[in-house]
Amino acid sequence: MEDTVYSILPLTKTFLEKNLDSDATLSSELSAKNEEYQFITNISKQIAADEIDHSFSVSSDNIAVTLARAAYFLASKGDFKRSEQYFNQALSYEVNNGLVWYHWARAERDFSNNLKDEYFKKALKYSSDDDKQEILFEWGKTLASFNRHKESIKVFERLLKITPDNKNVLHMIGKSHYQIGRNLWRKGNFFEMKRSYQASLIAFRKSLHDNPSTHFEKNHNVVGYYFMSKISRFIGQIGDAVTYVHRGLKLQPNNFRLLEFAEDLSELSKRRAQTSA
Repeated sequence: MEDTVYSILPLTKTFLEKNLDSDATLSSELSAKNEEYQFITNISKQIAADEIDHSFSVSSDNIAVTLARAAYFLASKGDFKRSEQYFNQALSYEVNNGLVWYHWARAERDFSNNLKDEYFKKALKYSSDDDKQEILFEWGKTLASFNRHKESIKVFERLLKITPDNKNVLHMIGKSHYQIGRNLWRKGNFFEMKRSYQASLIAFRKSLHDNPSTHFEKNHNVVGYYFMSKISRFIGQIGDAVTYVHRGLKLQPNNFRLLEFAEDLSELSKRRAQTSA
């Protein structure tokens, strides 16, 4: 009976309070379970106040998700052994819980520098439609951070089918095409490089906010203009590069990267004028 009880014992406060003193033979084990429950509860509270960017949208009443939150937190503190134990324990409750797999995929990425495609795939398979958008975005972003930009673009394109005008997704696609272009340039494949840069420009243009008003929207556009100016410079469209720099500086006049690039473009224009003369 003991094995059966503890293999299915839910870590809930009500159950523990009801059974803690009901049987002397169970008291020690239940006390340990109570301590575990209190640990998970405290961890969950710490997560809410922690500086790490969390976007968990499920109530902590779900024991599997609570365990996954605790596991993520433990990983953030470098306790990878216990983190893995908690993730496995979460899956022992709900192996088909998409958010458990999602939190594990993020923990592997954020704290172990690992990319677990299979975790993201399971997260998508078992998640609700509302959660799929966030999972796809994080998966695409993770692929890009591991220099797997072609795969990243495919994942982001899946997300665009759900949210066609998502400017953040278009921005990320622009970055991935840009990086592909840079890699092709290093290999001397200038024809394919130009195609990638053109695709990047298209994505960045679509990603721009028409009338940026918030700090986020302005910064979003400034980064886009910066990449667009660099791409235009690479493919010899100096006039366009200057235009994009000026548009960026109109939004952020003291942006160091844009100011520096504006100087480079000015020097390049002077050298070209001297050569032509």
